[in-house]
Order: sequence, then C-alpha cells, then structure tokens
Amino acid sequence: MKKILLLTIIGICSSCVLNTKNVKIVDNIRSEPNQIQVNLPEKSGFVNDFENIFTASQKNELKTITDNYENEYGREFYIITTGENYGYEDYDELMGEFILTWEIGKKGGGNGVVILLSKKNRKFVITAGLEAEKFITHEKINEVVGSKVIPKLKENDFFGGTKNAVEAIIKIWE
Repeated sequence: MKKILLLTIIGICSSCVLNTKNVKIVDNIRSEPNQIQVNLPEKSGFVNDFENIFTASQKNELKTITDNYENEYGREFYIITTGENYGYEDYDELMGEFILTWEIGKKGGGNGVVILLSKKNRKFVITAGLEAEKFITHEKINEVVGSKVIPKLKENDFFGGTKNAVEAIIKIWE
C-alpha cells in the first residue's frame, strides 16, 4: 500500500486526557517489512489483544463484529492492543510494520482498516488502506474519534471507545 491514512491521538497525562492536535498523514510506508526490528507477535484473527485490555466476552463481541463484516463485505478490520512498541519509537512506523508483516488488506490491495490501541502508552491510532480511504476520509475519522472514541477513553472505557470506532467506521464503509 502506497498511501496510508493515519490518525494518531496521543495522551499527555497519566489520566486518559488525549491531545487531538497530533494528527499525521503517512504517505510513505515501506513496501517490505523491516527485518531488523524485533519480531511482531503472530496475529490470531481480527482481534489481537496483546495488552489484555478486553475481557473474554468483549473480545468475542469485537470478533463477531469484525468476522461478520469481513464475511459480508470481504474487507479486513483489525484491532490490535499492545503495551509494547517492539523496538519502534514512532507509532506511525509500528502501524506500518503491522500492516506489512500481517499483510492487512491484501484482498484487493488496500481494503483494510486497523485500530492500534495502547492503554499503557496512551495511543489510539486508526489507519485505513488506499481503497478504504475513498470512503473513510480524514474528516470522518476525526468526527468518529472526537465524538465516539475520546469521550469513552476519558472514562477509561477502552472497550466502549474501540467498539464505537469499529461500528462507526463500518457504518461509513458499508
């Protein structure tokens, strides 16, 4: 994927106060995974809760939503939680590495969406592939994050914020 839409919201305090001024668009992601960095964990479906943020029932609920969406529309929607940066200082690069290593959106070249959440590092990133970007614009992502995600994250409701983001983006992308 040559062009990736990336929205990064960075927390600035130990409470879940988020700074919405840190928005970045990433246009140049490598075409090959970086073999020098620490290996990423193996994916296990569309919901990969490496930080153990969600309960078993919450994970199952997110899996049901993402699996049903992929079955109906053939589009991949991944949720990744991790407290690790796997050797990357920059979450833009980490997101790109997940996309390349896991081959996200390969069914049509760019029809994937990824949410990367780190409770520990106060990060919430949404990335849309090139095909998805036709529907999921910067403005729409900003609106979803501002109205559906940030209020939940401020309440430390990481599941609620993530589920709201998934449902809102799916509604936009149907």
